[in-house]
Amino acid sequence: MLKYMDIGVRLILIDGEGLEEEEFRAHIRKYPALELLYEQGLYVFDALNPALSIPVNSEDLFMATLYYTAFTCHNTLRKYPGLKNRNFVYFIQDFEPIFYAHNTGYVTALETYRYPHFGIYSTPFLQRWFREEKYGQYLFMATQNPEPAYSFGAEPAIKPWGIPSQSALENPNRVRKVIVYARMHADRNAYELTINALSQAVCHPVFATNWEIIGMGAPKDYFEYLGMPCGKKIVMKIRKNVPENEYRRLVQTGDVGLSLMISPHPSLPPFDLVAAGLVTVTNSFGTKTAPLLEAVSKNFVVVEPYLMGVVQGLVTAARRSQDVPQRLQNSANMNWESSWLGDRCYGPPLMNMVKHWFSVHEPLWPYEEVEED
Repeated sequence: MLKYMDIGVRLILIDGEGLEEEEFRAHIRKYPALELLYEQGLYVFDALNPALSIPVNSEDLFMATLYYTAFTCHNTLRKYPGLKNRNFVYFIQDFEPIFYAHNTGYVTALETYRYPHFGIYSTPFLQRWFREEKYGQYLFMATQNPEPAYSFGAEPAIKPWGIPSQSALENPNRVRKVIVYARMHADRNAYELTINALSQAVCHPVFATNWEIIGMGAPKDYFEYLGMPCGKKIVMKIRKNVPENEYRRLVQTGDVGLSLMISPHPSLPPFDLVAAGLVTVTNSFGTKTAPLLEAVSKNFVVVEPYLMGVVQGLVTAARRSQDVPQRLQNSANMNWESSWLGDRCYGPPLMNMVKHWFSVHEPLWPYEEVEED
């Protein structure tokens, strides 16, 4: 927004925890793409502090990035009728009710989709879920299609980390690698299913010799032991923080990827892996189907998220990974946005939509009210 529009951008942190301003600025300074945010962005920390007063402009357009910030945006608009823009921008990163069991957390997150908002979805896959399952805009704007004026499904930019040479990958003496997104602390990444499937897959003859299993994305460094069903004890190293240069080397020399996501949102690690030429196992979920994922890259092996399906997917991926020229061709032909400022990501088409949203003052659908006697 700072690049394409003559507006001020203010980041308001409401949870009172996390990075302090100096630490936050030092962190974002590491990323060249965030240079404008570092130089021109305004910041408010600990915004729920009752002693803190935050001035606003009547033309301000609020944006929520998590379900509990959607509550804050909506309630602020309800409380202050002098704010002209009666909708907020909702950057929907996942279908957040699934973060919870069927409890208060589930219905609380679900409720936020009932508030009048403009939708920016983290991927077209997630947007499709809302569209086909009739959540949020797609429920309340049934007579006025939210697309294309009020809804945008972005393709977060994926750039290959540098594809290795064909000769290096075809070296018969090298140790082949399975790169695994082993995120124990996020339930929707199905850690237990991931480990159980690997433990059975390594018993298959296709994984008999010269394979290494490496996990990334964990809250700490540790080991898992695979192959118990067939009496093996194969060490799987799981890493917490992999420096960027080491991550680059790992991905460049990887052969098979495994990254599960029990959500209509596909997450980005499997896209990173297929872009680098790894034959990558991921799962379908609802409207996130195999044909849609395979239309992005033929390096995907899409399975249902059940034990034997994932095991078979790993065996299939190991076999297909032997065709190095095809893997590299699939990587080169990936059908996905490669620039953060591209038209399918956060480039001019979306920015033109946001400019229009500043002029849409009336709620896109009526606020829900409690009936009076």
